[in-house]
Amino acid sequence: MFRTHIAFGILAGILALPFINPENPFLFIFLVAFASGLPDIDHPGSVMGRKVKIIGWIFDHRGFFHSLFAVALVAAGGFALSKSMMVAAALSLGYLSHLVGDALTHEGIAPLTPLFRWRIHGFFSTGHLVEHLLFFVIVAAIIWVGITRFVFP
Repeated sequence: MFRTHIAFGILAGILALPFINPENPFLFIFLVAFASGLPDIDHPGSVMGRKVKIIGWIFDHRGFFHSLFAVALVAAGGFALSKSMMVAAALSLGYLSHLVGDALTHEGIAPLTPLFRWRIHGFFSTGHLVEHLLFFVIVAAIIWVGITRFVFP
């Protein structure tokens, strides 16, 4: 679900802040959150896929756009457009957080598509109880990390 991907991306971004130390942490977190929704652009019913329907008609869901090659393409595109390693890092991190989340589901991902169709499968189904619980755990972790890192360091 979109909200779980965004929450997981935000958590990944907050945890990465001390290592990347971006000049603008709010822009960094925004870009991570944005990129965490991008891989589902290949699903015509997703939030991103409804904006660019043609991609969902051409590509299979959880195919190329759910591969490590797509991560590299997004990072390169972000760097080419911005000339900023921070932008490339934020987009890569957000995109990767989505792939990790989808790898935890029964449907899984094929990280080396189109070269290999080998899939990584997880332990829960998208949209079911475990995902809803996971969303609330991630939100609690965002709050906890935010408080312990920024309010009471």
